Amino acid sequence: IWTPILKTNTGVGVFTYTKQEGRYVKTGRHVTCYFTIQVSAHTITIPSSIQIIGLPYQAFDTTGGLGVSEHIGNLVLDYFEFGNTPTHVSGKVLGGTSKVDLYWHGVTSGPTATIALLNDTNLTFPDQDYVMLGTITYITEPEGSDAPEEEPPR
Repeated sequence: IWTPILKTNTGVGVFTYTKQEGRYVKTGRHVTCYFTIQVSAHTITIPSSIQIIGLPYQAFDTTGGLGVSEHIGNLVLDYFEFGNTPTHVSGKVLGGTSKVDLYWHGVTSGPTATIALLNDTNLTFPDQDYVMLGTITYITEPEGSDAPEEEPPR
């Protein structure tokens, strides 16, 4: 069991949860997390992007601690309900962290669609109630070793 937590990139704002559930399965270095988040209100006062934090394991650091890490995992929302309905919501797990950056895919499809970090303006509507059900998959650091394991042949 793990508890999915929403946080702003600025650290400002509090989320009031109606439901906050998570479970995970770890097989070797592969982690699959399942979650449900329902928020009844938030107090975000400055523009902020939204992240899910508190993954059960830290993601593999793709740079070995030497720079900005690339993404090493993804989020898929099976169901979402926001005030402004996007065409799609996605997320990426950054290597060397235990968080997921969420992305809003614009309300139009095709080449004119916009993709941006999900932010407070995407979530706000009269009652501020929104729901996310989804799955996060990512790769962890090797256990008991600071050196990355060799990748299997592809």
